[in-house]
Amino acid sequence: MNTNEQELWQRIEAILDRALEVEGDERDALVQEACGSDTGLLARVRELLNATGEAGPLDKAMQDLAGPLAVAAGEALAMPGQIEGRQVGPWEIIQEIGSGGMGRVFLAQRADGAFEQQVALKILRWEMATPSLIERFRTERQILADLDHPGIARLVDGGLTGEGLPYLAMEFVDGEPIDTYCDRNRLEVEARLEMFCAAAMAVEHAHRSLVVHRDLKPSNILATGPGEVKLLDFGVAKIVDAAARDDLTLAHAAPATPRCAAPEQLDGGAITTATDTWALGVLLYELLTGSTPFAGSDATEVARQVLEEEPAAPSFHATALRGDLDNIILKALSKEPERRYGTVERLVEDIRRHLDGMPVLARPATFSYRAEKFIRRHRLALTGTAMTLVLLIGLTGFYTWQLANERDHARQETRKTEEIADFVLSLFQINNPTQSLGKEISARDLLDRGAERIDLELESLPDIQAEMYLVVGGLYEELGHYEKAIELWEKAIALHRALPDPGHEGLSASLSRYGFVLGELGQVEAAESALREALQLRRANETDEDAIANSLNQLGMHLSYGGEYEEAEAMLRECIEIRERIHVDETPSLATAIANLGLTIKWRGDFDQAEVHYRRSLAIRERTIGRMSPEYANNLDNLGVLLGQRGDHKESEECFLEALEIRTELLGEEHPDVALSVNNLATLYRVQGLFDEAEPMYRRVLDLNIRIFGPDHRRVATNLTNLASLELARGNIDEAREMFERSLAIRRKNLGNEHIEVA
Repeated sequence: MNTNEQELWQRIEAILDRALEVEGDERDALVQEACGSDTGLLARVRELLNATGEAGPLDKAMQDLAGPLAVAAGEALAMPGQIEGRQVGPWEIIQEIGSGGMGRVFLAQRADGAFEQQVALKILRWEMATPSLIERFRTERQILADLDHPGIARLVDGGLTGEGLPYLAMEFVDGEPIDTYCDRNRLEVEARLEMFCAAAMAVEHAHRSLVVHRDLKPSNILATGPGEVKLLDFGVAKIVDAAARDDLTLAHAAPATPRCAAPEQLDGGAITTATDTWALGVLLYELLTGSTPFAGSDATEVARQVLEEEPAAPSFHATALRGDLDNIILKALSKEPERRYGTVERLVEDIRRHLDGMPVLARPATFSYRAEKFIRRHRLALTGTAMTLVLLIGLTGFYTWQLANERDHARQETRKTEEIADFVLSLFQINNPTQSLGKEISARDLLDRGAERIDLELESLPDIQAEMYLVVGGLYEELGHYEKAIELWEKAIALHRALPDPGHEGLSASLSRYGFVLGELGQVEAAESALREALQLRRANETDEDAIANSLNQLGMHLSYGGEYEEAEAMLRECIEIRERIHVDETPSLATAIANLGLTIKWRGDFDQAEVHYRRSLAIRERTIGRMSPEYANNLDNLGVLLGQRGDHKESEECFLEALEIRTELLGEEHPDVALSVNNLATLYRVQGLFDEAEPMYRRVLDLNIRIFGPDHRRVATNLTNLASLELARGNIDEAREMFERSLAIRRKNLGNEHIEVA
């Protein structure tokens, strides 16, 4: 089979996998959408679908393609009257008990009389006997051979039929789908949780064997008794560390069951153990509510909901689930894999905590997180900082109204996210967000109005008020109004300390943000005190270790900026150790910590080791989020700076150019991150004496940053310093002095006279 034919069959197989899971009009719509305008592909897929469902004569073209042995097997297994009594290896078929996209399943018994045993005999469909699917069948056999757990159906035997088709003889499980079992026995919530935990620990065993199932759903989890389940069907499983075998699974990355598919399965992201965690979240949601979290009218609509919408809280369907179970399920259903449970075992542990009446690790999504997610989803619709401020100020009023109506439950009812988003989207119909009584209002004015509304309208809701101070303080910071940001964060910290039942995470989050900006302003001791308190709080309260790692990363970088490299390096290494331990797979946050460690090591003078860490971080970025991402571009910039400092100007330029290309494509030419890449490239040209190439780049960056941030922002000061250095190198002393003086004035205005950048 040539390359083109192999590629065609990979497309056909992927479509068939999905189409065979649905029926009727839904199947036809799915196939037409998948094939698009390729009428030849559509015809072949329909022929194969007809072949799987009809017992009549076989299509001649299919016979030619499949080969005579496969056709013989297909004919022998196609007629119901010929199934019973047929022998396959040492097994005699009793009856057909199921079928799927790849194969048919038969109840069979031992035929050689050595001992009595019944098995589920899975045989690859003759019309699916392509080389890649045969290899995939063998992969499933190897996966099952490596798994030994009471919650996973055992592999008993495997081989080839007399006609050359592969088969698997599996432990026969006399059970029923887990949801059917729970409903038929009218199990209460606690009993359903026990059933779920049994299934989840079987999945955890597979993960420890480096296997991701990728198609967890009720029909693949059979219940055999109270607290007893068997996990079935590893036909689309992935061996997570076997790079050489990735092609056997990734060619069929399209999810077999759209309603259970994780976002990364739908948008081409990395498939990891977190993918199974999502599917378990869907399963738990369905077991406890009787409803599915994403209930579109067809597969396309379900996929859109999975990618774009937040599910209603489980308590929307069953009020008894409000609280811990809402939070546990919605954590498992986080859109971002890194926000789900680090392992399935941790998910089970949280359920056990709930059953034992202990505090759980899962928490509702904070308002600041929801606001950040909304802004990211609608980045193109936002017309700048002012629009973001309008969004948040309007959001404050709407959120207050919601709280007045449902104060007791407002923080936990995540279905409000959709209502809030609908409200905020209506703000985009304003043609000019700075219109008010015929006068233009600055972004600072909008922020001040928002802060005033928080003061007045949220006074009776101190926990929400503190959260909003944190959010709006961050916006002041983005505009360079650090004093006002600090004022709001100090209010947030005071409110958190005064709450009758203070939540340590709210306080530690406020301290972290507060400490970071104090460090930026040169208030080193106060910054370190705040960051250390945040870390201490998180350690003392046994916070989710991800949060502890975040504090270690932040404090480590603060110490590194202050020249305390030894303690900084120790903290960053602990951060990396935690993230490597709690996440089975590599994560973007791990890449960040490794890059920060590289920066610290570079600052203490070890460029070789720094480069090792930079390149490792870059590789993790590529594997986890891909090259076309802002984070990957950030890593390229860091590596480019290091290489330039070592004198490797050619590779440094390549890094900067690739970062610039990525950022321009993702963010557009008028984005501050694009300006960073242009600035780095200009600096590289300047140090090589290529002044004519560097100058227009520097001036482009200066103009862009003035438009975005205003003439008194610290980035503008940096741009002026760079231009001054260029003019000084050219011998233009007067021009250089004027730019240095402008830069110094901006820094004094923002940072004060004592900051290291001023002194």
